[in-house]
Amino acid sequence: MSTPAPAGSIDALTRVKRCLAHLEHVLPAQAPLRDFVHHNTLHAFQHLPFAEAFSAASRLTGANTWLDEDRCRHLYRQGRVTTKDLDAALRQLPAAHSDEILLAIGARQLRRGEVLQATLRHAPSQLSALQMRWHDEEKAAFARWQSDLEPAARQALLLAAKAEGFDEPAAVADLWAAAYALQPTVAAAPTAAGEAADQWPSWPKSRPRTRPETLPGQTSPEAAAALWQELIVGLGERWTLATLLAHLSGQDIRETLQPSLIRHLGAHLDQGLVAWRNSAREQGFYAAWRHGAANDWGWELDEFVGARQEVAQLPEQPLPAIIGELLTLGVEEANWEAYLQRLVLELPGWAGMCCWREAHPRPDEPPVSLADFLAVRLLLERLYAEQLIRRIWDLPLSLTALGDYFAANAAELRVRHAFGKNELSEELLAAASPYLASPCGNWQEFAALLGSSFPPGSAETQGGELSDDQRTERAGLAAWPLFLLAQRLGLGGRQLRDLAPAGAQALLDCAASLSREQRGQVWLLAYEHHYRQQIFTTLAANHGRAGALSGKAKAQFVFCMDDREEGSRRHLEEVNPAFETFGAAGFFGVPMLWQGLDDEAPTALCPIVVR
Repeated sequence: MSTPAPAGSIDALTRVKRCLAHLEHVLPAQAPLRDFVHHNTLHAFQHLPFAEAFSAASRLTGANTWLDEDRCRHLYRQGRVTTKDLDAALRQLPAAHSDEILLAIGARQLRRGEVLQATLRHAPSQLSALQMRWHDEEKAAFARWQSDLEPAARQALLLAAKAEGFDEPAAVADLWAAAYALQPTVAAAPTAAGEAADQWPSWPKSRPRTRPETLPGQTSPEAAAALWQELIVGLGERWTLATLLAHLSGQDIRETLQPSLIRHLGAHLDQGLVAWRNSAREQGFYAAWRHGAANDWGWELDEFVGARQEVAQLPEQPLPAIIGELLTLGVEEANWEAYLQRLVLELPGWAGMCCWREAHPRPDEPPVSLADFLAVRLLLERLYAEQLIRRIWDLPLSLTALGDYFAANAAELRVRHAFGKNELSEELLAAASPYLASPCGNWQEFAALLGSSFPPGSAETQGGELSDDQRTERAGLAAWPLFLLAQRLGLGGRQLRDLAPAGAQALLDCAASLSREQRGQVWLLAYEHHYRQQIFTTLAANHGRAGALSGKAKAQFVFCMDDREEGSRRHLEEVNPAFETFGAAGFFGVPMLWQGLDDEAPTALCPIVVR
């Protein structure tokens, strides 16, 4: 690890100032609520096409920019998205090739769009061995068709079973036997550009064998050291120290840190409602926060030993404090900008408001800056991380010390890393979870059981010997996705066998051909298509209605030309078709000052041209 420039040096200060200047272009221009109605949070990406802007925002912020797929499937079940909508959306996505014929199955030509629709409408079908046993015992998955099949698919399966002379249990068993015999390789969904930026690295596959009792690529100190180095290099570019500790321990210090920071920011950025004001607030948020830490004996910092003394010894200005905290956390100087960017984008609204207030100072409001925000945020991360590391591993906040510990306890790092990547089986997760908050645990035993936690054919299990039971179990897990996909496409056992291994693999490859971002885009396009068709239908049905009211309306109402008033307008016209409503310029062109009972000062409510 290279040695960063010392705190307070000209180069370090210049670097931090440049970082802050860059962050101003990334954060939303978040003014206080009294000064704006809405804001485009993607304003920094307005130069990009819509889907590319979403992808860039997701890479930058780590946020899921598309609606959750489970929520989309719920909308489908509600009828707010239909198969016709999905069909239209897939045709709008060039990568889907939805009209392309994938396979010919007898007289049926199976198109890619049918396969993609089936995978979109149903949640991913990868299971653990325990979950598969549950489906067998509780839902009779190998004796009955899936309960959520589309009517057309169920009818096709029943016709295929009738042609073979099978009842339902026999037909399901035949289909399972066909899927099991084909033994396809489960395809992984492609990764969109930048989608893997925050993915955690895999455990090293192989390392030089230095000890006879250690197998390559398993729990050797060399493999642990290599993984730890990769994790440290990712600080800033891929994750923060808080994220890394949450990955390894399951305890996210941000859950406590952020509410504490928000409380103090809210008090400092108060618009006249707070009952008590910090006496140092006129010196800025950083100075006010330090003043509170030194003098407020009821504060949450009491749980940190020596924290008040540390806060008292901090630099007077926020920029040197930022540099000092970055050095203490062990972030490479080249990654400072990326690290700070990740911190501000965890709370983009608050950070954006600090930026806006700094650029638009008012004489009656306390000063605040993005540097203030980051100085306090970094200090809190250091205090909470230090406490967590000492409580779990009894070590100081030192990446080197923690790396040495994991090199000596490689099995523990391997299990913790697999936990963070959600790669533990349910049994192993239940056994290991109680020990994540301490170094105590049967880590060697847990690591030895890890092989059964990984998917068949994964890099983590290459080269390992499997028992007959494990092979049978893994063959079943590999066949399960094809078994379900065939049902959703209405394919029986004979039709699946006719596809042969190459055809079965083509089915699975097609089902996994869309990335997460592309699936999100398809669902959005489908939802918009449904809504758009509803609007067009309604407009067509009401065409000519307004002219019929000309001169005959029982009452006329004028509302502000604002989407918030549309509900009232529609309601009135629905209650009485003889009512007629109009939209007018905001505030009807009348400038006024408004002051609520709890407002400190009046606010100008008037059209922008008057203001």
